[in-house]
Amino acid sequence: MREPTTFDFRNSWWGHALHSPRIEMRRGPQTWWKRLLRRAPASFAYLTCMGHSTPRPREGDILLVPMQSGKTARYEVIDIRWLCDPRDMFDVKRADFRGYEPPAGDA
Repeated sequence: MREPTTFDFRNSWWGHALHSPRIEMRRGPQTWWKRLLRRAPASFAYLTCMGHSTPRPREGDILLVPMQSGKTARYEVIDIRWLCDPRDMFDVKRADFRGYEPPAGDA
């Protein structure tokens, strides 16, 4: 298994950017145990977006994404599709939230 690569999108430039990032909601699977106990499956939020980068991210890689709050979120790529034109373009179908990056002054 390879080590995940971190892609920092806090600063964007031509050929290295995320486009239209959105937070989506989805329910987890309904299990017989949850059905028996009459509990709803857990919901979770994930990121979807398109982007450009060379090299392109792969499943398991980490994306650093700036948030409106000023924090930097870490997302793990779960499902990604590479697009052919242009060659550096990708479509992240699902990236799960993995916490925030510590502020620059903290070590």
